[in-house]
Amino acid sequence: MRSPRQEGTLVNSWKKKLGKSLSDNKVVILFAILCILAIAVADKPLTFVAGELFTRIGRNSFIVLALIIPVLAGLGLNFGITIGAMAAQIAIFCVVYWGFTGIGGFLLALLIATPLAALFGMLIGIVFNKMKGAEMIGGMVLGYFADGLYQVLFLFVIGGIIPVNNPELIIAGGVGVKNTIDLKDNLKYALDNISLLTMVEIAFYAIVAVTVLSLLIRLITKKQINWKKSLGILGGAVIAYALTFLPFIEAFLNQNGILLLSAVELAVAGTVLYQLGRIIWLKLIKKSEKFNWKRSVAAIIAAGILYALTFIPAIEEVLLYVTLPAMTYLCIIGLCIFNSVLMKTRLGQNMRTVGQSRTVANSAGINVNRTRIIAMVLSAVLAS
Repeated sequence: MRSPRQEGTLVNSWKKKLGKSLSDNKVVILFAILCILAIAVADKPLTFVAGELFTRIGRNSFIVLALIIPVLAGLGLNFGITIGAMAAQIAIFCVVYWGFTGIGGFLLALLIATPLAALFGMLIGIVFNKMKGAEMIGGMVLGYFADGLYQVLFLFVIGGIIPVNNPELIIAGGVGVKNTIDLKDNLKYALDNISLLTMVEIAFYAIVAVTVLSLLIRLITKKQINWKKSLGILGGAVIAYALTFLPFIEAFLNQNGILLLSAVELAVAGTVLYQLGRIIWLKLIKKSEKFNWKRSVAAIIAAGILYALTFIPAIEEVLLYVTLPAMTYLCIIGLCIFNSVLMKTRLGQNMRTVGQSRTVANSAGINVNRTRIIAMVLSAVLAS
């Protein structure tokens, strides 16, 4: 049994941890309180609020994630990120004018926007290297400057210098682009409308192509081939693809979205299986002393509590109402993974070092200016 003194020390320790946690997250807590108050005042049903919330998460997540890389590289919040978005708008105008639609038009817009955004990002990075320490102010000024050039392009150059004959896009006078372009019949929801089955097929063909190409390269260069691993990958891909021909799986995958309830159930099941696998492998088989099994058990309990909450009628109603566009959220998850992997590479570590101290980075032989420019290029491309 603990003595009263030990219990008092433990309570004080928990109080300090709780106070530090509240202090570190005070902005998030204040924002959450404001959101709850706003929802209460708006008097809108939770289904409507949740639907709009996830729509905006899907819409804005790429922009938010594009801001992370410059922050880590010591450039602060990249207010010049709108210049990358302008590259995408130029590409969209070209694609709509040429009459491309659907996922083909989307990919063409991506192909046009990427080099434009990379060029803009490089120019922004060069400017930021001339004004170290004032990047955020410089980004705001650059944004306004670029907006002026953007307006000149779309209001005077297009139609005035560059002939464009399209009444749906051009102002009645023949010079300048309309304030709003309707994307309903061309690019709107091009990414959202890709079905889960199409995504599985693309993944299958990509895995087969990459594996076969890797084997051919190793055969040509006469390098050692791990046939067991390669055939295992191909066999797993074939089995997974074959399962899609089962009627109930095919019916599920033919949807272009997934219910939020199904997403929560998949997340809970994935978490439980992953943590159980870690416990069995690291604790029971490997008998690793460094493995913290209590954390895995806590994760399983938290997943169980989350699943139990889905049976509350109000929460269940929201989960059954909201549908997540699968491809859009898969791209967001992919970008999260990309950022995470990037930070573990040499380039990512260089960005961290530059962000923490340019003096230390210089002494370590890191090209600070080049690293900062790469960070801006990546940010602008992702923003586009």
